[in-house]
Amino acid sequence: MTIRGRRRPPDEDREHDSDVIIVGTEDGRFGVAHHPSARSIGDALGESVRRIAIAGPPGIRAACLDALAEDVPTPDPLDEARARWKEARTIRAEMVADIVEDLATGRRLLLIGHSAPILETLRERGFDVEVVDAHPGVPYPSRPRDGGHDVTVVTGMVLSNGSIRTVLGSCSPPIILYSESCPNMTTCLVRSGAVDGAVVERFPFHFLPGETILESYIRAKG
Repeated sequence: MTIRGRRRPPDEDREHDSDVIIVGTEDGRFGVAHHPSARSIGDALGESVRRIAIAGPPGIRAACLDALAEDVPTPDPLDEARARWKEARTIRAEMVADIVEDLATGRRLLLIGHSAPILETLRERGFDVEVVDAHPGVPYPSRPRDGGHDVTVVTGMVLSNGSIRTVLGSCSPPIILYSESCPNMTTCLVRSGAVDGAVVERFPFHFLPGETILESYIRAKG
């Protein structure tokens, strides 16, 4: 089963982050991804999850991979919280900042994907933050001015749009993901050591009614 809906976050500035694709399998696995392109998914319905995960449209492919990743054992979370959307936005930002404080070797930070609460919290904690965002509707450049950042914080949208390899290959570690999109894949990346930390937000996320579940992870040392 594949469902596509519209994300309408209250009082949020990521209006382009509006497509949510949910995939459920017959054996009970569940995957979810955000993708900025509003394209039809009708031609993908009825195909197997594994086939779409290899060759489907980017957003659907990511959601299918996230469903398959649900089978992979996850590391124990460093912290966990439950909250409604107003509180969850603040809690998520604080959880991201806590991981940054733990892993960063300096105060120069690259934030890939603008999030107002996260940006504000990091600056309040004294980090010199450079923001990049590929969407033309936000007032930030699509590429960083230079390298040499002490830590990189990245939106989980890089999993949905296929740019995760570029991020991992070009950004300064430690790399921390904040992810609503593809939460199962995100924890796999932490477990494998591909990223150093993550804050994962489980469906239904902070912009929908009801409680959301937030979990933070740090890569095991050694």
